[in-house]
Order: sequence, then C-alpha cells, then structure tokens
Amino acid sequence: MAARDPDVLELLLPRAEEDRRGGARRITTFLRLLVDDGRRRAGETVGLGLEEARGEMAELTRRELVVSLEDLLRHHLRAALDPASFQDPGEPGRSVRECWSQMERARSGEAEVPDVPAPGESALAVAERLLAARARLAGEDGESALWEARLRGARDGPEAGEAGWRAILAKTGPEAPSHPAARAAVEGVARSLLDRGGVRAARDWLEEHLGLVASAPGSAWLLAWCHLLAGEPERAAEAVRGLAPPAGALPSPLRELAERVPDWAPLFPGAVRSPRASAESGAQIAFREGARARFGAVFLAVLARASAGAARVVAADAAPGLGPRLAAWRRGWEEGTGAGEAERCLLVEARPVRSHRRGRTPLAGALGPERSLAIAREPIRDDEGEVLGWIHLECEHHLLPAGRHLAALAQGWRSRVEAVAERPAGGGEHRGRPPSARPETLPEDDPRSAAARELWAELGLKTAQRRWWCHDVEGGEVHLAAEGGGAFPLWRLARGRGHALARALAAGGPLWWADPDPHLAQCAEAASGLAVPLLERGEVRAVLGVESTRRGDFRPADVERIARAARAFAPRWRAAQFRAWHRERFGHDIHLDPAGLGLGEAVRALWAAGRARAPAALVGPAGAGKEVLARTLHFEGPARDLPLVSFPCALAPRDGGGFPPAAGGGTLVLDEIGELPPLAQIRLREHLALPAAPGRDRPARLVALLCTPLASLVAGGRLRADLAASFQRLEIHLPPLADRRDEIPALVRLFLGRFAAEEGVAPPRLTDTAIALLWRQPWPENVRELEALVYKLAVFHPGELVDAEGLGALARRFSLDLQARLPSRRPREADLRAALRATRCASGSPNKTRAALYLGWDPDTLAARMAELGLSGAES
Repeated sequence: MAARDPDVLELLLPRAEEDRRGGARRITTFLRLLVDDGRRRAGETVGLGLEEARGEMAELTRRELVVSLEDLLRHHLRAALDPASFQDPGEPGRSVRECWSQMERARSGEAEVPDVPAPGESALAVAERLLAARARLAGEDGESALWEARLRGARDGPEAGEAGWRAILAKTGPEAPSHPAARAAVEGVARSLLDRGGVRAARDWLEEHLGLVASAPGSAWLLAWCHLLAGEPERAAEAVRGLAPPAGALPSPLRELAERVPDWAPLFPGAVRSPRASAESGAQIAFREGARARFGAVFLAVLARASAGAARVVAADAAPGLGPRLAAWRRGWEEGTGAGEAERCLLVEARPVRSHRRGRTPLAGALGPERSLAIAREPIRDDEGEVLGWIHLECEHHLLPAGRHLAALAQGWRSRVEAVAERPAGGGEHRGRPPSARPETLPEDDPRSAAARELWAELGLKTAQRRWWCHDVEGGEVHLAAEGGGAFPLWRLARGRGHALARALAAGGPLWWADPDPHLAQCAEAASGLAVPLLERGEVRAVLGVESTRRGDFRPADVERIARAARAFAPRWRAAQFRAWHRERFGHDIHLDPAGLGLGEAVRALWAAGRARAPAALVGPAGAGKEVLARTLHFEGPARDLPLVSFPCALAPRDGGGFPPAAGGGTLVLDEIGELPPLAQIRLREHLALPAAPGRDRPARLVALLCTPLASLVAGGRLRADLAASFQRLEIHLPPLADRRDEIPALVRLFLGRFAAEEGVAPPRLTDTAIALLWRQPWPENVRELEALVYKLAVFHPGELVDAEGLGALARRFSLDLQARLPSRRPREADLRAALRATRCASGSPNKTRAALYLGWDPDTLAARMAELGLSGAES
C-alpha cells in the first residue's frame, strides 16, 4: 500500500496527541473550505459551498477511518498469526490506542464504526468485524480482496489463504504484470506455500513470476530465502545484493536458522530485531494425522526411549520413495545401532537438536540421506524434564518447523510414548523399575565392588573435595557397587535427584555440569560433577559418577580422559559381572582376564559369539578351562537364566536313543562331541536341520567341547562332515596354560582362597620366589594340574609362609618335579613378554629384576635376550 502524504499538522504539532491533531485538522479543513467559499463567483450561494465543505470533510473522515481500520487490522492479524508464519500484513502506522481513539471521535459524529473489543474476544473475531467495517466505508476499492485473503490465511490456515490469493490473480487477468493487487497476490501465494513447508514450490512460483518479483523488494527477499532453504546459498546471496533489509520481523523458523548457522546470518537481516509478539497464546495443537505434510517434511517418526542406544519406533510416516527404507531404519533403532551424536546430545542434555546439511556430506541418522537437508530432533519429556522419547523430522530443505510447533507435537505424543518408554534406573528412587531383591549397595567382596575400587585407583583423582560412586548396570537393574572420597560423607541425607546417572545410561555418553544442579547430582550439595558410562560392545556396563565441592571442577579435557579410561576398563567390568554371576550360580569365583596375553583373544571372541544362536565349538587341551569358558557363552546369551546342561558324549547310547538335544531352551554343552556314536550324530544333525516353527519350544544353544579341532575329527572319521560344518562357523581355540602364564599368579590366589574356605583353614601365604616357581612350570595338564598342587598347599601348609624351597619339597613328596628355570637359549618371545607383564611396577613400568626371577634367570641374561629380540619392556 502507498505511503500516506506528509501531514503538516504532524510537523507543526509534533508532540501533540493524535486526538488534538485530529481536532485541529477538522478546524483547519473547515476554515479552508469557508475561505474557498468566500472567493466563489457571484450567483453561487453560500449554502452550496457549505454543502461541499461538509462533503469534503465527510470524505476526509472516511479516509482517516479506513486508514485507522487498516492499522487495526494489521495489529489484530499480527496478533492472530503464529510467529512462525511467513504472512505479514505490514507495519501499522499508528498504535492500537490511537486508532480506537479515532474510532470513538468518529462515533461521536454519528459515523458507523465498530465497537472496541469485548473482554475475551479473540483477535480474529475483532479482525472480522474490522474488515466488515472497512468494506462498508471503502466499498469495492480493490483492497478489500487483499484483506480478505490475509484474514482467510490467518483464520483458516495457509491452504485457504493460498486459494484466496490465487482467486485474486485469476480476476486481474491480462493486467497482472502491472496490477498492484497481482504483485501482492504473487507474494501472498509464495508466503502461503512457505507456511506449508513448500520451499521448492514457493521458489518455482516466484521464479515463474520473476517480472513481478523484480519490482517488489519483499518478494525478492522471499525468493532469496527460498534459494537458501533449498540448499542454494550462492544464489540467495546474489538475489539480494544491493537490496535494503526487509521490513518487519523474521518468521521464527528463519530466526532460529540464523542462530544455528551463523554463516547464513547476513541473509537474515531481520534476525537482529525482536520477533513480533502474539497478543494471545494460541492453541497448542499437537499435530497427529497429516503432521508430516503439515510441516513440509519427507519423514516424521516418533521414538520411545529403550535401553542405551536403542529405541522403539512408536509411529512413522515417510514420503513416497522412502517407505522401503523404513524397515531397516526401524530395525537399526530396535537393535541399538541407530543412535548417533545428535541423539546422544538430546538424551544427555534433554534439549532439542537441529542438524543442517552443509556440502555433500549426508546427515547422520537420516532415512533419506540423499534428500534430507535438515533434521529436527525434539525431546518428549516427563514431568521432571527427563527424556521419554523424541520426534525425528526430516526435510528436503532447511526450513525446519518453529521450535514451539515441534514442542507442541512432542507434548501431544507424550502419553503414548510414556506408556512404552523404558526409564533407566539410577535416579533417587530407581524410577520405572521394580524394587530389587538385592541390597542397594553390593557387598564389598563382590567382584564388581573390587572392580570399582580398581577403576578409581587407576584414575588417580584426588578425593579430598570429591566423592565418587560406581554403579553396576546389569539385567535392567542398577546397583551401587562402591563409593568413596572425602566429600559429602552424609550424602544420603542430602540426596539429589541423581538424573545424571539416568541420562548417561540412556545416552551411552558422558555428561558433566559446572554449577550446582540438584536435579543431576546424587548429592544435592554438590557444586559440580560428571557421570561417565563404561561402554563395552555398545552397551553400558556401569556408570562412574564423581561430584565435587568446587564449581567448575571438571573441564572437557578431564571428562575426555576419564571417559577414555572408562572405555578401556569396561571389558574388565564385564568380566567382573560374569564372575559375580558365576559365583551366585556355581558357588565359587573364577579368574577371567579379557586383556590376558594368551586368553584375552579367546575371551573377546566368546563375548562376540555369545548372542548368536548358532552352535559353537571350544577347542583346547584337556584341563584348559573349556567348561568354565562355555559358561561365558551361556552368560552372554539371551537365555542366561535358563538351564545350562553338560552332557558327556561318551555316555550316549549306541542306538542313538535317549539323546535329546534339549536344555529347556538354555544351553547344552556336549563334552567331546567326537565320541558320539554314529546314530547319535545322525540324530543330532537332524535336530539342527529342523526349521523354527510356531508353538515349538526354543531349541537349546549347542556348545561342543573338544581337545581336537573339528577338521581333524572329520579327517580321522570320528565326526560327520555335515555335523562338523554346523559347529565350524563358531570354532574358538583356547591356548594351553603354558601360553597364558600371566594368569598363574591370579589363579594361585583364587585357588588358595577357595580351598582354604572349603577346608576351614587359613590360606597359605606364598613368597614371590614361590609364585615365580609356579609361574615358570609348563603345566602339561593345564589349569587342572595347577589346581591340584595348590590344593595340596592349602591342606598341608595352612596359614604358613611358603617359599620356593618349601614348595619344591611339597612337590617332591608327591613325586612332582618342578623345573628350576625356563630355557634361556632361544627362549620363546611370549615367555619374556609374559614375565615382563606379570612383574610390572604399580606405575606400569617393567621390573626386570623380578621378571628375571620369574624366568629363573639372572638379570644380565634377561637383558641380553631382550636386546636380541628388540624388546624394551614397555611393549609387554
């Protein structure tokens, strides 16, 4: 609309209220008309001049009322429009009070004007009355249709507004290129398309009407924004070069985009201005049906949080062409492989995350990586602000919906997501978990408690002003394994909410806070803290929490260092969990070192194979511990609480009867499968070939224990080739104890404690020379032979201090000949590495004197052999 002519009275009375200026305007107009009437020619009556004066004054009043009505329409439409809308009725020239004062003055002059808004009357209802009043005053002046289209868009949505603008274009006909209404209608259609998320449709529309766009700066800015949102920033910059900034405030999605991508801020000059305020809150619509199309998205999904790294897809709607990918995308979330850095940030910080594609690199986690330019992830929170799930929305442009719209959508889905979301335990009252039958704090002699203390000792953090907690995470339950430190000794009396633990569990990543936050902290008095998960094979095995009396006690570098140490320690924690399960199930502890030089590789292979249902084979010499390690496969599988049955194959009947491969859906361990009679092998092969069928009991997981590799059994005619093939897919070899010497000191301590407890005596104490003597033996019968000798020590030397001489005397009593030293000529490199590793100092550096003692050599011989092999000691 054209600007009004300058008002002389505004220049003469700059500080006067509009009421006074309006009265002065009428007086001066009337006096001017009287002067003009006095100058009329003879024969003209004064009455006629007065009638003209009255008519001109009425026209002036009418025009002023129309201007005031249009300003009021602008005010009320802006109040009714969502701040995210691209529709803009223009900047009002006068305030609401000034306009209604003008209405009241006209009413006193018996003009027909609308009433002031009634209490509680909506902005849209007032706008409808104002538009009707304008139509009565202005008639068919060409502007009414424009105001009607604006009102339709604000009242009925962008689709209705677009229809109104297109109807105006249809009426302008061939005059469209020069018709002012046509220019407004072209821009109105584009703004309606943008409100529907149709970025490319709006761009194509404006380019189709480029002649009109060139003469309208507002349309030129719209076209530039369309280029940018469609991933064409260079064309956007070229389109607005030399143009003045657009009038009015930016729609909130563009302001939010300018904040997320500062490089694009020059294309949003309105971002520095305050957004237009809404006079009414508006309905918080939780879009459900048609939400994807409403937001102009190519993919919309609602996810509920499950275990760390996993989620349940509650609802999903993909654009045509992306549907076939949805099953794989859903499966990735259910299996825990879908989470990326964006989801971890959302879960850890409980805040929205927006991602924009820059360059050619696709966005991580996108269903349509080649199409999607932006992804919005909006958290669905519970009453305490913790994340239950989130909205995942992808657009093939950068125009993501306004934050308040996505928040409303998230709120609308809360009840459904809350019903299926898994709440990680770990808060003050273990929310969402049934009460545990076990005590909240694990016993001090539990392997996990010992592992927690080992982890804290390895971190080397000062404790005077800090307190630490380590929580075990197993089977959906969280228990405090150990705690310590000098700060907050009475933390249970000033307990915080502890939601940092829950967030670390949900996100599988570390978080920290620099200022007091009782919502996150376990101790409400903590000034700062962190929570770091111990991740092993993508699963959280434990969470370490540290809190301090000092603000800002943890910097990002500190958190990263602790996180690295936690990741490195996680396999040892998993071993401690297995040991705790084994002690509860079988009544005694075992030794399992996933970092061992000899056994570590086999243990890691067993863990990887644990969740598979395929048959597995453990191959190793007699007495190497195959039966114990078979239990790790059962522990790592989904049926750890079901039966674990061991069957000696030599006892199978010759006719194949009485050999059901069943263990109640658990694990069946077949000891020396090569000793199965031929008919039993046939029956077992037939069982393995049976397809899964509804209603049939889940078959047992089969694990074969062998001293001879499967291929050798087949070659010797002791095992059917087709049966061997079923086990060869997961054939894992275990080394003899002589190749696992680094385990011997720990095994000796374990056996001494177990046998002394069984016999009710004090365990013997061994000197370093005695341990060294045991360490260097070849142990042809492996762990079983070592176990037998240690049992003799517990029985014949209870509570005594035993050195190498006493140990040798005990061995000779039972006709055992212990070798005094390992061969020093052409020694095995593995033995040197094992000796150096087993005798490291607390700092981690090698102790060559003790290593030589373990080998039975003098230190000079060890140094010479290390030089020959190029070993420094640090590599062991």
